[in-house]
Amino acid sequence: MAQSKRSIVCWLLFLGLTLTYAALSPGGIARMGYMGEEMQAGNSLLDAGKCLLTGARPISPVVWSRHGPVPVLFDLPFLYLGQYVVSQDFMLAFLPVLSTATVITLLFAWLLDLTSPRRAFLVALGGAFGTMLWPFAYIGLETTQSLFLVLAGYRALARGPSNSWTAAVILGICCGLTVGVKSTGIVLLPAVIWLIYAQYRDRWRHQIPKILVALAVTGLIWFLGEWGRAPFWGMRGGSASNIAPWLIDSFFSYFSNLIGWFGSPNKGLFVFAPPLLVAIYAVPKVWQTHRHLAIFVVLAVGGLAAGFAFLRGPADEVWGPRYLHSAIAPLLLCIGASRARPSLRGDLPFATLALLGTIISFLGAFYYYGLMLLAATQASQNTLEAMNGNAVWNQPRLNARLFLLWLDRSNEPAPWTPTQTWMWRRPDDAPPTKAVDLRPLCAPQSLLSRLWPAPRTPVSSALIAFFVSCLIIGPALLLASILMGCATDSSPGGSPGGSPPPAAGTLA
Repeated sequence: MAQSKRSIVCWLLFLGLTLTYAALSPGGIARMGYMGEEMQAGNSLLDAGKCLLTGARPISPVVWSRHGPVPVLFDLPFLYLGQYVVSQDFMLAFLPVLSTATVITLLFAWLLDLTSPRRAFLVALGGAFGTMLWPFAYIGLETTQSLFLVLAGYRALARGPSNSWTAAVILGICCGLTVGVKSTGIVLLPAVIWLIYAQYRDRWRHQIPKILVALAVTGLIWFLGEWGRAPFWGMRGGSASNIAPWLIDSFFSYFSNLIGWFGSPNKGLFVFAPPLLVAIYAVPKVWQTHRHLAIFVVLAVGGLAAGFAFLRGPADEVWGPRYLHSAIAPLLLCIGASRARPSLRGDLPFATLALLGTIISFLGAFYYYGLMLLAATQASQNTLEAMNGNAVWNQPRLNARLFLLWLDRSNEPAPWTPTQTWMWRRPDDAPPTKAVDLRPLCAPQSLLSRLWPAPRTPVSSALIAFFVSCLIIGPALLLASILMGCATDSSPGGSPGGSPPPAAGTLA
């Protein structure tokens, strides 16, 4: 594929994904996890900046968030625009949308060097809609870290070795933000160190100054992140004392958590991102052909799983195993790199699993993840163990029940009793099981679905027109990118029918 055509296809894909994701946006993000806390910290930084520019005295001290000032810096442009366009909550909701669309576009561009355009589209779009990436485009929380992990990998492996000092600084920034944008980013340190080595693996003895620069920039950003988090946790007795109650107390729990990260019915990655099951076959194959890429993927996924397996409950009430969000794009990359040409027999399992994953992810994108916790609280069953292991509180099942109830369009109460299976008989003194009315919970989180039946105002009419336009233009741009990209399908590297050149990180 010619470079100019490749750029156009990537832009069409990015815009198509952004608008398609935006069409079902909840129009707010403050209630998602700790995002409200970050909004407060961002506004305090904006106020401090205004006072610094005008010479005024700050009204209140800067507020610190749990992950420090580094992730808040990416919120600031959206918070600033939100002062003039609709609201800050509305504008900030598009940050994870843009981050997720960028991750998929980078993944697609990387795959064009490793496989054919048709397979690149299959894997990229299968990941965009058949995995947790879609629901988290509205939830946020992990999307910025995932973006910089892919950026660091793309800079180090896809672009090939570079002797530029600027490239060393850029790589250090990407690696530093990967480990510094969240307090838990340290688990990705082995992966980013490997990326720095892979970038300078050729004649590394002559590249030591650039290696040191990349490491120094990485370490500086990580240190600034840790320094910025200290005020938040210091007021709460320190991060160590806060995390202690959440840690496992048995080695056997660690072993089961490692397996549960991928296969748990309630929180397993393969349940919430079924296409990634193909990675079980793809990673060993890529190990033989693209060794440096495979090592990066193993270190990234292994670091996330091994680090968070120390938690008593490896996942919380958020949709799926959110701590493995950053593992999705690397695993998709391995799946795409496992075969250079499309094959019906070879790609059918991924396509089938992607279709199943799209149904599951739609349910996660259509409903606010907190509905399950609300229902479990009303039923007095909202324990961490229940969220992680009780099949009654399986999120796709509950969301499917809510979706069918929403299609019913009735206003009558919909009592549901989350019954358990007793072994073998129910004790006589067991407390009664509470019923939960699901009717108030079945409303979708999409702002378009909430505005459509309401009385129209100038603002709501403009928002409805915006979302409907996104719903039409977004898929049209995706279709245009597919038609243009697959018009002259070719081998990796752009030579039709030719053998692909050795990609960065191969054993050639």
